[in-house]
Amino acid sequence: MLQEFYHAGTAFIDRPRYIRFFGAQIEQAKLSFQQQKVLYVAALEKVSSPQELEDKFARTPELEKPYFVSQMGWAAAEAAERSRAMAEETAQREAQRAREAEAQVRELTAQRDKGWRKREKRRQEQMLATERNKLDPKRVKKRERQAKKRRKKKK
Repeated sequence: MLQEFYHAGTAFIDRPRYIRFFGAQIEQAKLSFQQQKVLYVAALEKVSSPQELEDKFARTPELEKPYFVSQMGWAAAEAAERSRAMAEETAQREAQRAREAEAQVRELTAQRDKGWRKREKRRQEQMLATERNKLDPKRVKKRERQAKKRRKKKK
């Protein structure tokens, strides 16, 4: 029912009494506006300039100024929450990427070590075979004949 009277242009609020009653809150809103403005502009830099905010605050009716300041605070808090959530999400992605990189490093290290062990094993086998062949008289004679042929061929 009050809505119908309000839209018809009838006012049920005695503004001077309300302004006197809520005067302390209005004055507090005016004082905290500067502080909230700095936080708001820092949080929502691209949304509006300080001058635009001051103009809007000046045009706002006296009874609505506490709400204006609280809305600025809520908007700055929401922006801070969004940026915190984005930073947290980014940190989680970075941590996941770091875990994946560590796993890849462990895998590559294991593959490298495995290959190193295989090469070392082959090297040891080759050294044993060389020692064994040095002790074999037939092989020693064969190498001497081959060396003799090479020398003759060079001359």
